[in-house]
Amino acid sequence: MSKDFLHSNSVGRLYLLLNEVRTIKVPKGTKMREVWAQIFGVAPNDVEEVFLLYVEMLRLLRDAQADLAQVPDIEQSLYLSPFPHLERAFTASSLEHPVEHFRQYLDEKTMTSLMFGAHTLDKFSAENVVEEEILKNIKTEVEALIDDILKADDIAHELRSFLIDRLEDIRRAIMYYRLNGTKGLRRALETTIGASFLLKYLELPDTDGRNRLKSFGQRFTKIVAKVAEIAFSVAVKQALEGAGLPMLPGK
Repeated sequence: MSKDFLHSNSVGRLYLLLNEVRTIKVPKGTKMREVWAQIFGVAPNDVEEVFLLYVEMLRLLRDAQADLAQVPDIEQSLYLSPFPHLERAFTASSLEHPVEHFRQYLDEKTMTSLMFGAHTLDKFSAENVVEEEILKNIKTEVEALIDDILKADDIAHELRSFLIDRLEDIRRAIMYYRLNGTKGLRRALETTIGASFLLKYLELPDTDGRNRLKSFGQRFTKIVAKVAEIAFSVAVKQALEGAGLPMLPGK
């Protein structure tokens, strides 16, 4: 049986990440902080980033249970049975506990139940699966634009802050894609489009960097449009590319 369904919904993503905890090759006694850091490719001593990832894992656990509970005509007591066990895994194990302490909750029965839950949810509500290379390319564009904006000293502080904050939202949504899927990309996009409407209420000073700002606005809009295509549809992407974002230069 193909296991593509594990990538298309929250229960499948939860299974894949927990299965990685089960199978990752680390020395005995390795702390969960180091395990999560290795799985997500962040520095284990970056306590803030690891903690945020841990919080996102808890959100994924909650979302997976809620998504599965919405599936009609299934024996919910059976399909939801792994979740109290997994909740105990997170509440009983801190980031400083050894991986063996967490793994004891990831028994075969629990993991098999999750896999069947993911297969069932896929039939009811499957998300678009985005290729890793596409996300990687957009993330590269985001980081390049952030660097260029930080180097520019001739644009208004309010616009600089807006662009960097929104780009950081998109960067994190891509970074957390393994956790939140297209839902995370949609949240970042909705925040960005909504926040762009508020710019018209700011009294922005005139600056000498109009041409540079126009270039930034064009690049920013293209990035947002690409995210819109993979999170929503080609039609949304085309609408954004045609209209631009409210109050942003670049048209």
